Amino acid sequence: MKASGNPNSSSRTSSATFGVAGKFDLHMNSGAVEALDGVPLKTRRRLIARIRKLAVDPVPEGAERLSGADKYRLRHEDFRLVYWVDSEGMRVVVARIARRQPQMGSQ
Repeated sequence: MKASGNPNSSSRTSSATFGVAGKFDLHMNSGAVEALDGVPLKTRRRLIARIRKLAVDPVPEGAERLSGADKYRLRHEDFRLVYWVDSEGMRVVVARIARRQPQMGSQ
């Protein structure tokens, strides 16, 4: 991952990019980067691998379309990725990474 863009910009599109060979460019907003920084190293590596696969297949099996244009949610272990796909610009933007909340009544 490398930083890109103006860190003071209010743009929601990116604060980090991935150098990955694929059909789509990958970007992460600053909130997603910060959340990823707080994840334990082994889990972070697996999350990054999952995110990199989005460059080849931006809507993998298990991705759920959210309301709105081309927004998706993808679960990975105890985390949820929220991202959007810009098909015209050929890019995937990870907007949020968050730990999944436990379900009510589950043990």
